[in-house]
Amino acid sequence: VMTKNEKRALITVLGLLLGYFVLEHGMMLFHVPNFIDAIATIAYAILTLFIIVRIMRQLLQHDIGLKFTKFASWVPLVCYVIIVALRLIFGASNIVRYHFEQAASLTLRALEAGILEETILRAGIFYILLRVLQKRRNAPFQAAIYSSVFFGLLHLTNMASGQDLTSTLSQVLFATWVGLIFTAIYARTGSILYGIILHFAIDFNSMAQMGTTVMSVPVEAVAAQGVVLVMVLIIMIFGVFPNRKVARNSKLLGQ
Repeated sequence: VMTKNEKRALITVLGLLLGYFVLEHGMMLFHVPNFIDAIATIAYAILTLFIIVRIMRQLLQHDIGLKFTKFASWVPLVCYVIIVALRLIFGASNIVRYHFEQAASLTLRALEAGILEETILRAGIFYILLRVLQKRRNAPFQAAIYSSVFFGLLHLTNMASGQDLTSTLSQVLFATWVGLIFTAIYARTGSILYGIILHFAIDFNSMAQMGTTVMSVPVEAVAAQGVVLVMVLIIMIFGVFPNRKVARNSKLLGQ
């Protein structure tokens, strides 16, 4: 059963998510230039971050983790650094092909996705679910599944931007898997910054490769990226996530 403050926090988080969709589709409707669109959405993402930081502190006495914390061991940290570095290097090698305005727009949109989605989905929805389900066995795992599936399904809205059904479904699957990784990192470290950086690196590489925020790549390409990312990070980080020891030592629940 959710407490009054948990309900208020969840409603606020979902309201911010709805506000983003209204803003995004409103600008599409009025054909706002991509660069202006990118500035508006990154501004909204930063505003969302500040609002969620405040409501989580006031309503749930929770710090979402705007500082770097230590990984459990050097192995997952090295794995994380390598994946982020490779994505940024490949993305940078592609972004230089575009003129300044397009390159800036793609970069800002990737950063916006990292800030907004990690703040709402991990610092907001996942943490609230974790509190509500904390008395259940493997509560972190259940909260991760629910929030990550929700994260994946949100990508169905990309069809409104002209994305085809096949690419959208492959993106939903990929986003769900990657959402589990983002959630595992957040639960293990208690810092939202790691997820924001990794999310940005992944989207930056993809957008720089395609030259657009609309995905139009084959399912096989998305699956290949997902397999590599999932195999490496799940083995290093997510593999021990459902363990009771992790639940007992959860940084998010202050135990």
